[in-house]
Amino acid sequence: MTSTQLPPIPVTVFTGFLGSGKTTIILGLLPQLPKDYRVVLLKNDANDTRPSVDSQLAKQSSLAAVSEILNGCMCCVLVGQMKTALLEIRDKFRPDRIIIESSGSAFPATLAFQIRELERDTKDFKLDAILTVIDAENFTGYEDTSVTAKMQAQYSDVLLVNKAELVSERQLDTVMDHLYTLNEDTPKIRCIGKTGVVPSVIFGMDSKLGFEDSNGKASTPEDGQHNTEVETATIWRGASTFPSHANSCDATGCDHSHHAVASAALPSTDQQPLTAEALTEVLTSLPKESIYRVKGFVMLAGSISILNWAFGRWDLTPMALGDEFGGDAPDVKLTIMGPQHLKSPLPDIGNLANWTVSSCKYGFNVSCLRDNDPNTYWQSDGPQPHYVTLQFQKKIAVQRLAIYLNFDADDSYTPTKLLIRAGTGLHDLQDIKSVSMEQPRGWIQFDVGSEPEGGEDLERMRVLRVFHMLLGSDTHIYRKPLFMYVLQVVIAANHQNGKDTHVRGLAVLGPKEMPYSDEEKIPFKSILFKMHEFVR
Repeated sequence: MTSTQLPPIPVTVFTGFLGSGKTTIILGLLPQLPKDYRVVLLKNDANDTRPSVDSQLAKQSSLAAVSEILNGCMCCVLVGQMKTALLEIRDKFRPDRIIIESSGSAFPATLAFQIRELERDTKDFKLDAILTVIDAENFTGYEDTSVTAKMQAQYSDVLLVNKAELVSERQLDTVMDHLYTLNEDTPKIRCIGKTGVVPSVIFGMDSKLGFEDSNGKASTPEDGQHNTEVETATIWRGASTFPSHANSCDATGCDHSHHAVASAALPSTDQQPLTAEALTEVLTSLPKESIYRVKGFVMLAGSISILNWAFGRWDLTPMALGDEFGGDAPDVKLTIMGPQHLKSPLPDIGNLANWTVSSCKYGFNVSCLRDNDPNTYWQSDGPQPHYVTLQFQKKIAVQRLAIYLNFDADDSYTPTKLLIRAGTGLHDLQDIKSVSMEQPRGWIQFDVGSEPEGGEDLERMRVLRVFHMLLGSDTHIYRKPLFMYVLQVVIAANHQNGKDTHVRGLAVLGPKEMPYSDEEKIPFKSILFKMHEFVR
């Protein structure tokens, strides 16, 4: 009997914003199923965590298998890979059901359309339902700022209202009012703790979503629209190296593109092991409005635990240490997700400087760096290296730099390595920082300052700073700013050794309160006052 003669495999898709509880609900379903009912989980995670945190949790369940698609969203950047994964699951396992857990930024219509194409082409799959998990505790907070969260709630067969037990009846009524406004006709089911929902309620729904419209196309958002909403950062300490999935693609035959994921190694020299008290202090301090999710692995008292933090609540699950880390287990390895901060809480002081560039093509000059339009760009027109030079009339404190790049549009014109130089004049510029990037997209921010001053627990400050500042959050824990008269940003290398470069935006950010140097007589702090500090 051929595979086409077997009944189609029902596919259930779980969508929902970051931290809504998709994995918890899926794991709560499994014990309620017959023991001989074989389920394979296909999990998509847009961050670059290996091993995947949620997949490690899922592997401790009764799932027949767990398949992963990492480092990109399979409804856009990795479109097409879901089909390949489904076909592989069919050939290898032929399960009774496939459950797809999408990334928190996925648009469900694109997923539904891909499954419908497989239905038509192979007759081996059937879209059973698209289920959107709603976080009752936090939905009204991110609904106003996330287009993706609204789309997920609007395009669904069932809305599963999770964490309802954590809010009051009045708060729950408010959430339900919002959901009825977004999607009046779709059933809304309240989940029961970690048990979630009864399988018979959500299985066998025979979804009608994902069929083509009158123009023969599936309804989809603008290309990449939701990708700018969530920024991801990965930090680690205690392992010699943590190569990303993107860096290992040559060995694995991967042929897809990758999201830009900021990463940082926490210093490990002469540091005490992480304690539960220190971890609790850091997690308690994280702002829910600027960090959505933290997940990863931490070493506590000599054993690895899986950390799962979402909107102020977290769980620690003990993990049996196998070969997931290749014999090089981390002290800390965390992935942090939060909103993409296109506007920094730090003041933009670029207007205090005179801007020049090394070269430019006509119509693509230095003004394109300052017009706040990502569709325009400065294009160099000369030999490398290319650079942007800012000259201030007086010594100024610089805290951070922000640069806007778009690998998808610029390809070999995209910078991959930056050198930051500073000095009192063009004659004494010194390299103060080197920044390497891989296929960057959107605003990228980084410190130019030195280490924070002593007097407090430096390790605590570093961890807090990484948690906050990699996501652009407003916090008082910053590196000390650098004082300079001249700042130069050098494009040292482009993708695929491209000759000329494209930069779509550049911002110079000062400290929140302008500090003053010892040689200044009057400690003015506001930018406006410092402009007129001296009589000329």
